[in-house]
Parts: sequence; structure tokens; C-alpha cells
Amino acid sequence: MDSRPIALLADLHLKPESPWDAQSFIGWLGRARETIGALYLLGDLFEFWLAAPRLETPFQRQILEAIQRLREAGVTIGYVEGNRDYRVARGRSELFDQCSEDALVLETAGRSALLVHGDRIHAEDRAYRAWRRFSRHPALLGAFLRLPAPLARRAAAAIERRLRRTNLPHKRAFPEPQLRQFAAAQQQRGHDAVVVGHFHRELALRAGAVELFVLGAWGPTYRYLELGGDGRFRFKDAG
Repeated sequence: MDSRPIALLADLHLKPESPWDAQSFIGWLGRARETIGALYLLGDLFEFWLAAPRLETPFQRQILEAIQRLREAGVTIGYVEGNRDYRVARGRSELFDQCSEDALVLETAGRSALLVHGDRIHAEDRAYRAWRRFSRHPALLGAFLRLPAPLARRAAAAIERRLRRTNLPHKRAFPEPQLRQFAAAQQQRGHDAVVVGHFHRELALRAGAVELFVLGAWGPTYRYLELGGDGRFRFKDAG
């Protein structure tokens, strides 16, 4: 990895119904190839992503192709699965230099940062955890992959609508104590920073000696977190 800054984003939730979000992201990727050395996406690139080439839509393919162009320009690309992602690490890991269902560790500029999506940090959100286990059961995903592509996409849309309604009280309550507890525990594992997405709030917090950064959603502000060569994290406008 080179010495250029590293960009971290999460929760783009790109979809055809919001073309301006996709256009702004593709435009930023084109400019970023000159300014960043790595890009880490912490989940939920699309509103719903069942990662199998034959099930991906033309809209999704144009986004993935833009990311590949950035990678071909020499920028390292990492991906951590979010709650709207299915089988990315198992089915489409070739798109990325690093890809994980759970977490990645970023070690550079004297820093060790744990990168997670964040949807499993809130241990008391039992309804969501149960839904997550069910929706990712190998038998269910295997059945999806055997469906004709148009039918699979309609079923995926139904699941996406179900996800929107999952346990709204916990979605509305920001779990700051749980986030701080999670981040503080990472010091014992040798990390001095934690970066999470999922909550759609841009925040810079501290949990003891550990810096905690919560990424906002991509739209409508179009901002991201940057780790500079000096080891400092900064939120920036995508411009």
C-alpha cells in the first residue's frame, strides 16, 4: 500500500431510484484515482446485494465496473459485508483486494484500525439478530441462487422491504454506550481506532485510548473518512 491517503465509506445504498447518488459516487471514484492509495467500503454498497454475477443488475454492474477501474489504476480496494450484503465474501471476493464477512484490520501510518459494518454491535437488538441468522441461512441463499434471475430479483426486493421494517425502535435509538464499549475492548487486541458504518451518523468519539469513528451514509452529504499519511483521521467532502 502506498503512502497516499486512505478513504473509508459505508452505507451508500445505491439504487436506480436515486441515480444522483450513483452518479456522484462514480464521479468521485474517477477523481479519487489521483488522490488516494486505498478505498475501504464498510458494507451496504447497494440497497440489496445478492452477490452472484447472473443476479446482478445492469445498474449494479456499472458501479462494480467503476470500482474495478479504480482498482486497475493501482488503488487497493477492501470490502466488509453489511446487513444488505449477501455472499459478497464467498461469491464476489475477486472484485476486491481484501473482503470479509465480519471485519478487516487496517495497519498503516503507525495506526491499527478495526473496520466493521456495525450491525452486530447492539447485542440487545435480538429481533434483528434473529432475522440476520434466518436471512443468511445457507439453504435459503442456495434456493435464491437456483431461481431464475427475474424471480430472484423480485424476491430480493421483497426481502429488502422486510429489512426496512426490521425492529424500528432499535434503529431509531443510537447505541452510543454499546459502541463505546465495543471500541474500548479493541485496545486489548492492539487496535487504537475503530471505524463503523450502519448507523448513518457521522461522528468522531473516544472510548478510552481508542478513537471511534462512525461513518455517515453517502447521500445526501457525500462525505467520507480519510486516514492521512500522518496517521490522523479526518472527515472530508467528496467534492
